[in-house]
Amino acid sequence: MRERYIGLMSGTSMDGIDLASILIDETDAMEVEAHFSAPFSAEVRAELLDLIARPQIAPGRVIATATALGELYAEVINQFLAEHGIDRADVRAIGKHGITWYHLPDGETALGRHCAGTCQIGDPFVTAAHTGIPVISDFRRADMALGGQGAPLAAYFDRFLFAHAEERRIMLNLGGIANFTLLDPGGPMTAFDTGPANMIIDSIMSRHPTEPTAYDAGGRTAARGKVDRQLLDDCLKHPYFQRKPPKTTGREDFGEHYTQRFLQSGLSFDDMVATATALTVETVTDAVVETLNGEFRTGDTVIVSGGGVHNQTIMKALAENLPRVRVAPMNAYGLDPDAKEAVLTALLARAYVHRLPGNVPEVTGASGQAILGSEARVI
Repeated sequence: MRERYIGLMSGTSMDGIDLASILIDETDAMEVEAHFSAPFSAEVRAELLDLIARPQIAPGRVIATATALGELYAEVINQFLAEHGIDRADVRAIGKHGITWYHLPDGETALGRHCAGTCQIGDPFVTAAHTGIPVISDFRRADMALGGQGAPLAAYFDRFLFAHAEERRIMLNLGGIANFTLLDPGGPMTAFDTGPANMIIDSIMSRHPTEPTAYDAGGRTAARGKVDRQLLDDCLKHPYFQRKPPKTTGREDFGEHYTQRFLQSGLSFDDMVATATALTVETVTDAVVETLNGEFRTGDTVIVSGGGVHNQTIMKALAENLPRVRVAPMNAYGLDPDAKEAVLTALLARAYVHRLPGNVPEVTGASGQAILGSEARVI
């Protein structure tokens, strides 16, 4: 019998709420029933970005924002159920990642102990109360309790849906941050964050002096600009790029403070975007080449998802930098590339309900498998 799960994701791009509904049976055969995105208003996005940029902000505001997000998620879900004629009683559970307020995989010292941790906001009990559906959230902390990075969560999705008995596949997701998973039928599984994908590009685009936008549509601004090699080389010196996996990153490393390198460079607007785009391409390329030790095989494929898949400047440059690899959008394999992260959270909710491990210890660095998440249920 098929079960229905709903997944929600608001990624590091902070552009809105992605929602996907899946139907899945006991054999793991899955169908994406529907997917859509609900953009944040400019005011909501600005407030969320300000909250994350200033982690020392008043605790009351963090708590209130978490509650407000819980209500906002519920409104989007209820709208989705009404538009698709879905009875909420037919939804087994909602998987919700929430917005990462702060991710601390390398830890800090507190109470005389060096400890790691993470915090995602968007109150699941509020969402459960306003939808009448159990909400599974907090997917990172069980892995981190076992010494893992708590990410990348996408490795679960990648292996579940795209592992192949013969083909070597690299699953590349270009959200705010870029992450990839190597699915090698003859070798170990590898996954980590490579660095920024759209995060810096989007931030620069929002500062256009006359026509600010949320992103570089089609990569057209970057295509008009010229890459500043000196600035790019300086950016590539960031210590994150020299670290070995397992590793994860986010706005803590590549947020607004990092964007200032571009904004204060004296470059033209188009050249800033072109250089930020080149940073994404070079760090992804370097990570792929290093992971494969430069040894490519016939049939190797990079399967791309996330908002960056629509940036033709990025896609073209990746194909040029990896000439021995096929670079293809995920929809070429039957799944909307914009739906990946929402489908992931739906799958993680299903794993929790059935008490199945959702982490991949060989990529997160955890000491063992864990059932990810916790359940919020109010009725």
